Amino acid sequence: MSSGPRRFATVLATTTALAGFAITPTAHAASLSESIAALGVDGSYQVTRITHTGDVTSELAAAAKTAASADQPRVIALPSGTLKVSEQIKVANNVFLIAESGTTVTLTKSADQLLWFNGVNGGVFGGIWDAAGKASNVIGSKTSTLNMADLTVRNAKKNGIVGYAKTQLTLSEVTSTANAKDGVYLGEASTLNATEVRAIKNRRNGLQLSSGAVGTIKASTLDGNGLAVTGSTTGKIGHGLGVSSARATVTGTSMSSNKVCGASLTGSVEVTLSDNTLSDNGRHGVGTTAGVKATIHDSVISDNRYNGVLASGSGTVVDLARVSISGTSRYGLSVPTKGSATMQSSTITTSKRSNVSVSGKGTLTIASANQITAGRADGITVSGKSKLTVSGTGNLVGSNKASGLVVSGKSTSGRVTAPVTFESNNTYGIVVKTKGTLATVGNVFTKNKVATIRKQSGGTLTTI
Repeated sequence: MSSGPRRFATVLATTTALAGFAITPTAHAASLSESIAALGVDGSYQVTRITHTGDVTSELAAAAKTAASADQPRVIALPSGTLKVSEQIKVANNVFLIAESGTTVTLTKSADQLLWFNGVNGGVFGGIWDAAGKASNVIGSKTSTLNMADLTVRNAKKNGIVGYAKTQLTLSEVTSTANAKDGVYLGEASTLNATEVRAIKNRRNGLQLSSGAVGTIKASTLDGNGLAVTGSTTGKIGHGLGVSSARATVTGTSMSSNKVCGASLTGSVEVTLSDNTLSDNGRHGVGTTAGVKATIHDSVISDNRYNGVLASGSGTVVDLARVSISGTSRYGLSVPTKGSATMQSSTITTSKRSNVSVSGKGTLTIASANQITAGRADGITVSGKSKLTVSGTGNLVGSNKASGLVVSGKSTSGRVTAPVTFESNNTYGIVVKTKGTLATVGNVFTKNKVATIRKQSGGTLTTI
């Protein structure tokens, strides 16, 4: 985008003004320059100004329906105050809507969307756009390139903002709230770039990426969603972030206080979560199903009411690096049903059950510099034909209410190739039982209450 001065089009005298609005040249354009620049328009443009509040349906529809040229797009300027529209507004190519501070546009009759963009380039800046429970979506788009900034959408019967069929959507400082389904929904190989988006207090998800969508989300807030969820959270949808057969990179974002998961990852998914907070969610901080590839690093996951991170299902691989997981009502990290996880330089503490559980043919690799402490049961439990590998140095398993490490069950195994410190666990440092097997180097045992290593019920221990 050019940083040079902007040029504003002089409208020809032969242009006809429609009732209720005027077409204005340079005189009013300066007040719009910052807004239109935020939507990526650089160069000359024409301005169509709505001049009154109240019902603006006919004026807005007429101004929006005719395409403008790419080198001189049309800007529709909406005044401050309460505006009403009684039908879906179809926005043509190279048309941009700019609302002044204090503008609220409310839909008064049933429609598919309040604003609809189909196969166009366009955008919206400013205002509160209220579907008032009368439209499926507040702003809908198909096969379009859209830029939206500094606005609020609310009260859709389904989603606040939707993008289908390879839509390219850029959102900046956008709030989507009180929608009956998702705050923002992208599907059908659409692309999202979102910065400082607040998708909050929606009845289903804050932000959903599906069906080949790709999303980059930065410095956003996806909190307090899932308001339709009551009772058990099992099988329910009500997440901060949902990613289903899609890809996402999420940085510096809060996914907290949602009724179900902070982030729910399902299907063939590739996700990177960096520098995020996922706290106080009703189920998992991060939940997965089979086939997920997730990298989570430099993040805080605390006080979730099921698992901190669930790495579940065949083909799922979850990599944790520099992650803090604490205060989880069940397991800090759970790796069941053929899931796989790795840990590096991470802390898992104060889980209400074991800090780490590997079960149902799950696989966990512990690299270096991890701390697994102060769980209300064991530090690490491995069962159900699962496999544990500890390959890095500087790992501490300590102050757990039961044992530090438990390997239990036929065909369940562990292999420790670098010394681990087991300190101040309330029973054993290590227990191998019920035909489980453990091969280990010499470890460091300090102040474990009962004993260093215990074999029970046919457990096998070998020294490397």
